[in-house]
Amino acid sequence: MVKTKISSVKRIESSIYSLDNWLINKRYKAYDPFDGLNSKVRFLTFETRILRIFLENLIRRFPINLRPLLGVNPLFSTKGFGFIAKAYLNKYKITGKAKYLKKSRAFLNWLMINRSKGYSGPC
Repeated sequence: MVKTKISSVKRIESSIYSLDNWLINKRYKAYDPFDGLNSKVRFLTFETRILRIFLENLIRRFPINLRPLLGVNPLFSTKGFGFIAKAYLNKYKITGKAKYLKKSRAFLNWLMINRSKGYSGPC
Protein backbone atom coordinates (compact mmCIF):
# COMPACT_ATOMS: atom_id res chain seq x y z
CA MET A 1 0.00 0.00 0.00
CA VAL A 2 2.74 2.48 0.94
CA LYS A 3 4.71 1.57 -2.19
CA THR A 4 1.62 2.21 -4.33
CA LYS A 5 1.10 5.65 -2.76
CA ILE A 6 4.73 6.56 -3.36
CA SER A 7 4.60 5.49 -7.00
CA SER A 8 1.35 7.43 -7.46
CA VAL A 9 2.89 10.55 -5.95
CA LYS A 10 5.95 10.13 -8.21
CA ARG A 11 3.69 9.84 -11.29
CA ILE A 12 1.80 12.97 -10.27
CA GLU A 13 5.03 14.88 -9.68
CA SER A 14 6.35 13.69 -13.04
CA SER A 15 3.16 14.81 -14.79
CA ILE A 16 3.30 18.24 -13.16
CA TYR A 17 6.95 18.60 -14.13
CA SER A 18 6.20 17.57 -17.73
CA LEU A 19 3.30 20.00 -17.99
CA ASP A 20 5.39 22.83 -16.55
CA ASN A 21 8.14 22.13 -19.10
CA TRP A 22 5.61 21.99 -21.94
CA LEU A 23 4.17 25.36 -20.91
CA ILE A 24 7.63 26.91 -20.70
CA ASN A 25 8.66 25.48 -24.10
CA LYS A 26 5.46 26.86 -25.67
CA ARG A 27 6.12 30.22 -23.94
CA TYR A 28 2.72 29.88 -22.32
CA LYS A 29 0.96 30.31 -25.68
CA ALA A 30 -1.52 27.86 -27.16
CA TYR A 31 -4.50 27.56 -29.43
CA ASP A 32 -7.99 28.13 -28.12
CA PRO A 33 -10.87 25.90 -29.22
CA PHE A 34 -12.75 29.01 -30.40
CA ASP A 35 -9.93 30.96 -32.07
CA GLY A 36 -11.04 30.32 -35.65
CA LEU A 37 -12.16 33.90 -36.19
CA ASN A 38 -8.54 35.00 -35.67
CA SER A 39 -7.76 33.37 -39.01
CA LYS A 40 -6.19 35.36 -41.81
CA VAL A 41 -8.95 34.03 -44.11
CA ARG A 42 -11.73 35.54 -42.01
CA PHE A 43 -12.32 38.10 -44.76
CA LEU A 44 -13.79 35.23 -46.82
CA THR A 45 -16.74 35.15 -44.42
CA PHE A 46 -17.75 38.64 -45.61
CA GLU A 47 -18.67 39.11 -41.93
CA THR A 48 -21.85 37.12 -42.44
CA ARG A 49 -23.04 35.18 -39.42
CA ILE A 50 -23.41 31.80 -41.13
CA LEU A 51 -19.94 31.92 -42.75
CA ARG A 52 -18.31 33.03 -39.49
CA ILE A 53 -19.97 30.08 -37.73
CA PHE A 54 -18.80 27.79 -40.54
CA LEU A 55 -15.19 29.01 -40.30
CA GLU A 56 -15.16 28.75 -36.51
CA ASN A 57 -16.49 25.21 -36.55
CA LEU A 58 -14.33 24.10 -39.48
CA ILE A 59 -11.20 25.08 -37.59
CA ARG A 60 -12.46 23.76 -34.27
CA ARG A 61 -13.79 20.39 -35.44
CA PHE A 62 -11.59 19.41 -38.37
CA PRO A 63 -9.60 16.26 -37.51
CA ILE A 64 -6.34 17.92 -38.60
CA ASN A 65 -5.13 21.17 -37.04
CA LEU A 66 -5.82 23.76 -39.76
CA ARG A 67 -4.73 26.71 -37.64
CA PRO A 68 -1.16 27.00 -38.98
CA LEU A 69 -2.42 26.74 -42.58
CA LEU A 70 -5.11 29.39 -42.02
CA GLY A 71 -2.93 31.85 -40.13
CA VAL A 72 -4.19 31.35 -36.60
CA ASN A 73 -1.36 31.88 -34.13
CA PRO A 74 -1.13 30.54 -30.58
CA LEU A 75 -1.91 33.27 -28.03
CA PHE A 76 -1.79 33.88 -24.30
CA SER A 77 -4.93 32.87 -22.44
CA THR A 78 -6.16 35.02 -19.58
CA LYS A 79 -8.18 32.11 -18.24
CA GLY A 80 -5.18 29.83 -18.62
CA PHE A 81 -2.95 32.32 -16.82
CA GLY A 82 -5.38 32.36 -13.90
CA PHE A 83 -5.14 28.57 -13.64
CA ILE A 84 -1.35 28.67 -13.98
CA ALA A 85 -1.06 31.31 -11.24
CA LYS A 86 -3.19 29.16 -8.93
CA ALA A 87 -1.14 26.06 -9.75
CA TYR A 88 2.10 27.85 -8.90
CA LEU A 89 0.56 29.08 -5.65
CA ASN A 90 -0.38 25.48 -4.82
CA LYS A 91 3.17 24.33 -5.63
CA TYR A 92 4.48 27.07 -3.35
CA LYS A 93 2.19 25.96 -0.51
CA ILE A 94 3.31 22.34 -0.91
CA THR A 95 7.04 22.91 -1.39
CA GLY A 96 7.66 26.29 0.26
CA LYS A 97 9.95 27.17 -2.66
CA ALA A 98 9.94 30.91 -3.32
CA LYS A 99 10.40 30.41 -7.08
CA TYR A 100 6.79 29.20 -7.34
CA LEU A 101 5.48 32.21 -5.46
CA LYS A 102 7.50 34.46 -7.76
CA LYS A 103 6.07 32.73 -10.87
CA SER A 104 2.53 33.00 -9.53
CA ARG A 105 2.98 36.71 -8.85
CA ALA A 106 4.34 37.22 -12.38
CA PHE A 107 1.19 35.70 -13.90
CA LEU A 108 -1.10 37.65 -11.58
CA ASN A 109 0.75 40.85 -12.43
CA TRP A 110 0.37 40.11 -16.15
CA LEU A 111 -3.35 39.62 -15.62
CA MET A 112 -3.65 42.95 -13.79
CA ILE A 113 -1.72 44.81 -16.49
CA ASN A 114 -3.72 43.19 -19.31
CA ARG A 115 -7.18 43.34 -17.77
CA SER A 116 -10.21 44.42 -19.77
CA LYS A 117 -10.64 48.17 -19.82
CA GLY A 118 -13.93 49.95 -19.28
CA TYR A 119 -15.08 47.94 -16.25
CA SER A 120 -15.20 48.90 -12.59
CA GLY A 121 -12.59 46.28 -11.72
CA PRO A 122 -10.64 43.35 -13.10
CA CYS A 123 -12.77 40.85 -14.97
